[in-house]
Amino acid sequence: MSQYNLTQRERQLLIQLLNLSKHSKDHFEARLVEAAFSGPRSELARLDFGGAGLSMEITKRDLRVFKDEGLIHFHWHRPDQGTGRLSTLAFEAVSSNFHMAESAEAAALAVAVAGQRLVIADGEAIKLRFEKITAELVTLTRELIDADEALSAKHEALSIAEELKKDVPDETIITRKTKGFVSRLSLTFSGTADLASKGDMIGEFGERLAAWLVALSVWTEWHAVHHPLPIPAPDPRTSMQR
Repeated sequence: MSQYNLTQRERQLLIQLLNLSKHSKDHFEARLVEAAFSGPRSELARLDFGGAGLSMEITKRDLRVFKDEGLIHFHWHRPDQGTGRLSTLAFEAVSSNFHMAESAEAAALAVAVAGQRLVIADGEAIKLRFEKITAELVTLTRELIDADEALSAKHEALSIAEELKKDVPDETIITRKTKGFVSRLSLTFSGTADLASKGDMIGEFGERLAAWLVALSVWTEWHAVHHPLPIPAPDPRTSMQR
């Protein structure tokens, strides 16, 4: 099991981030490319490392994933501007080749892991990331509310994971279970006394919940790309009518 639950694309982005940081200041500034517009371009950020040619574009979701995995420290100071820097973990991950063996056999295997095997590896990394964040949330739920609620949250997350493992998941089940999981956040706000005594933990819960939603989004998007819905066969009766 890989310690770094990143897809191949995310690993390449992290390597690019690290290479840019080596030739610049120790932090980067982020600015949305087209904050005033909607659509995919509005989710794209340009990271500036403070020098000519020392910039790259990355999505807000990728930034969130790297932050959630502890690979960068990042904060949006304004809706369209933020600052960040790579963590020690990011340098360790890249320098160790993400804990992949350096032998000739491993190099040959890396070449062989093309096509479908690479897709499977990415899917496994996405699944493991979702499971890790789920476990963290369940632990926080147990501390903030009680064991029964934590167990219910765990079962809902397991149901979502089981559906996403199917070639044709039931969107109704995923939506219903996601709503049930997210609604447990409201149970933490039972009064100002709780907020005063558990404010830090509630804040951490909110951060982990946001990370969980991003992990779910990445998994559902990956599933849609690699498990497209089958195209229904044409109705022979329609052909006969023509």
